Amino acid sequence: MSQPEPPAWNEARRWMRQSRHDQAYSLGRAHESLLGHPVFDLYYGIAALHTGEPGEAVFALERHVAQQPSRLGHFMLGKGYFVLGEDLRAKEEFEDLLATGKDPDEAAVIWQYLDNIWWREGRYRPVGRFYAEAGIGRSD
Repeated sequence: MSQPEPPAWNEARRWMRQSRHDQAYSLGRAHESLLGHPVFDLYYGIAALHTGEPGEAVFALERHVAQQPSRLGHFMLGKGYFVLGEDLRAKEEFEDLLATGKDPDEAAVIWQYLDNIWWREGRYRPVGRFYAEAGIGRSD
């Protein structure tokens, strides 16, 4: 049985559709009792991510995908992990989406994130170097 939608959800939807993430985030902060509802967590997580609160975003999006998984929720969760520098977790989210998706536009965006993750990994991956010197000589 689904839960009835509180009126604040409609307002959050409206702000998100208008890309007014600051207002949606403020609404979420004002209605913290709604956190834990999967749909509200999705909107709140997206708004938090877009307003520079990736930690809060990830918590809300993790709650959302645990209760009501959605492609958008998983994508935004991957993006949140990416912003936090949690590259392994971001990579897992994005690779799972690639494995189950068929939308070429979505795949193109995901590949951009994966390329950035691989680039960041390369900055910190140890690089082996080999140096050898040989000589032959005699001492008389």
